[in-house]
Amino acid sequence: MSLMPRSFWNSGMSGSFHPFFRFLDDFDKYTRDLPAIRDLDTYMPKFDMTEHKDSFTLHGELPGVEVKDVEIEFPDPHTMTIRGHSERSYTSGTPPAAMLEGTRQAGMITNGSDKKETKKDAEKKEETGDKYWVSERSVGDFMRTFNFPSAVDQEKCKASMKNGILSIKVPKMEKKKGHRVAIEQ
Repeated sequence: MSLMPRSFWNSGMSGSFHPFFRFLDDFDKYTRDLPAIRDLDTYMPKFDMTEHKDSFTLHGELPGVEVKDVEIEFPDPHTMTIRGHSERSYTSGTPPAAMLEGTRQAGMITNGSDKKETKKDAEKKEETGDKYWVSERSVGDFMRTFNFPSAVDQEKCKASMKNGILSIKVPKMEKKKGHRVAIEQ
């Protein structure tokens, strides 16, 4: 039994979301084909922000990022910007037979072999000779901006990084007590 009569859905409203999903698929395909969007080496790390009685605490996931590659700035009393850079490169273990023999195997994911190869991809391929089977890690530049509801004390801000977690404690600005001005006679 339906809560809404069938005539409700058929009168003026389409019961199918097919056109909407088709639009989303087309938009996704369009954005993947744009070279300006595809070639951006940026990502957005995840952060948790909590408010306490006298401070704000932020914890962000920055796995593999070194302390020297992270900058924390306060452009104004209510805003904090965290930016940095992440790079990944390593080689370990025995490469697959396809890499040794130079043959393509079924199921292997290549770096854009079906599409036009960009200059950057060609240089990377010549430099390393690697074929990526899976590449899911985030690399490149990142930037996050946090706006606080009240002014914060930038001078007393403390940050630390341990096991890929950036922890920042941002104290709230102490509220100034009222000041009474004496009137001279």
